[in-house]
Amino acid sequence: MNKINMLLVLLLAHSSLAMSELIVTIQCPKSLDIEYSLNFTVSVQNVGNKVVKNIKTRCYLPRGFTYQGHKTGKFVLKWFTAELEPKAVKNYHCLVKALNLGEYTLAAQVKTTENSYKTTRKIKIVSPQIEVTSRASNRMVFLNKQLEFITIIKNNGNGPAYDVVTKGILPASLEYTNSSPQGIFHPRRRKRLANIKWRFAKIAPGEEITLKVVVRVIGLREDDSGHAHSGIAQYSVITTVKDKEIHAHSRVRMM
Repeated sequence: MNKINMLLVLLLAHSSLAMSELIVTIQCPKSLDIEYSLNFTVSVQNVGNKVVKNIKTRCYLPRGFTYQGHKTGKFVLKWFTAELEPKAVKNYHCLVKALNLGEYTLAAQVKTTENSYKTTRKIKIVSPQIEVTSRASNRMVFLNKQLEFITIIKNNGNGPAYDVVTKGILPASLEYTNSSPQGIFHPRRRKRLANIKWRFAKIAPGEEITLKVVVRVIGLREDDSGHAHSGIAQYSVITTVKDKEIHAHSRVRMM
């Protein structure tokens, strides 16, 4: 081996022993409910075996968020690290709040005196939108006859709804027979009306749930003299999602 080739081998060996390489990543969830703040992390890691100095890190926030009360859009967060040892990691934590639904791209860039590194991460801002409708199988029903109430719960949003609780409330003139799917029945007690309760751990976007309650008419409205007359019975439905109540009603005339 001549002197020139030996010198090249030594130079290559030296460069392999003294490499500087950075990796930049963004850690955030794939999707987030718009009611919650987004907490994400920009990480810079030295995967080489050489100390890296004068590291400039930037995070580009898209339009549609707020950071410390300021609306984003051409909004850049900047950090500076004097030096980063081999295998060391520098984390930068950010807390922002989304203003609108949709898919957004977070971008980060790291610059040194020698190189530049970039990365992006997409996140979808979602929200459930629960719609509740209720109707009776007949507009009129006679004493001692059965009647069915149908309630439809639908998620029209682009995000899942968690821990959804629905309660159907029966007036005193209607007697509970059964429900589908089977709910938990609570009989009337003093001033509290009889009710049926269902709980759903998750309702996915576009998912629709149908609840059916079968009742029997056991009483009509009475006047002061004790004579029975036709009247209106109302079945009320209250659905709770994230501490918000959604009301629906079904009315039927009793004969």
